[in-house]
Amino acid sequence: MLSCINKNSVEFQTLKNRSGLSEFVIESVSRNYIDKLGRFPELDELPGSNSEPNLRESLKIKKDDSTSINNILDYTGASTV
Repeated sequence: MLSCINKNSVEFQTLKNRSGLSEFVIESVSRNYIDKLGRFPELDELPGSNSEPNLRESLKIKKDDSTSINNILDYTGASTV
């Protein structure tokens, strides 16, 4: 059964803004998750998702800055984003 996905929903828009993937990819993966599990996928469950641009933007890190994500993880003591 095909699920109808509300592209204006907060979940869909959040995945779209943070994943760096096309709307088509997010829609197809989300459709599978909604059909099987009844929920949208998490950001780390999206294949090919690259949340680094979103992380850089939220932390106000420039692309040419020497600060790397690994350095931020070392600084914060976290093992993952």
